[in-house]
Amino acid sequence: MKETGFTPDEISALAKAKDENRLVILPSKSDEIIRIVERALHITLYDWQKAYITGVADYVMPGRASGKTTAYMVKLCISEGEPIDLSKRSEVERYVDGYHSHNYPDWFKHELWNVYRELERIGGLRLRTIIFAKPKAR
Repeated sequence: MKETGFTPDEISALAKAKDENRLVILPSKSDEIIRIVERALHITLYDWQKAYITGVADYVMPGRASGKTTAYMVKLCISEGEPIDLSKRSEVERYVDGYHSHNYPDWFKHELWNVYRELERIGGLRLRTIIFAKPKAR
């Protein structure tokens, strides 16, 4: 039997509260992140994406059109760290693999900007600073 850290009396009290509809289980931080992401992007994430985005697992579904890029973009947006400067193509190339066409970094940057903008619009998440373009000189 798995150790829960609860005494038998506490487990009984929780079971009684559940039976009486007095037990409320609040969503975890991970659940809240997933709820916000799905609402912002108007999608339902796969279980593996949820685990990857929230850092529970490093597993990434193999194959094309499996949602890897979307999960990676979301994880990049909500990751902690120094600002990411994507104003130069060479910097964008650091965040993409070399298996795609020469146009992929431009596409990736554009789609990442869309994901970032939607997450920012909906609010509720702390986003990493990502610089998509340098400010124009006046």
